[in-house]
Amino acid sequence: MGMSTQTQDPRQWCDDLQTKLMAAMDAAWRVAETSKDPAEVAKALARAKLCGQFAASARKIAAMAPSPRRADPRSDAETPRRPALPRAELGDTEPELAPTTQAAIARTALERLKAGGGRRGRL
Repeated sequence: MGMSTQTQDPRQWCDDLQTKLMAAMDAAWRVAETSKDPAEVAKALARAKLCGQFAASARKIAAMAPSPRRADPRSDAETPRRPALPRAELGDTEPELAPTTQAAIARTALERLKAGGGRRGRL
């Protein structure tokens, strides 16, 4: 088994895999419902668990794929485009922070998350 060399749309890949997993789950369910043999039921349960593991992996893989960009609803042909105004003209009086200041703020926030501070940290 190797990695697929075909380029396929991630959304289509997920749809195809979901169809296969649903068919496999339906087959395992039928066996579990109709069979009197404990070995067959155990095998069907193992297949159902495998489908669940495949589904979890597929969700993780699909999350890595970039999401399709949506068309900007404001970009209609009817709506005229206004030229972008510089920040100073927008009345934004908040100055840009220096990169060293931004890094210090980020480090402090990360330390707070790691420490927990009485709360459950995310990292």
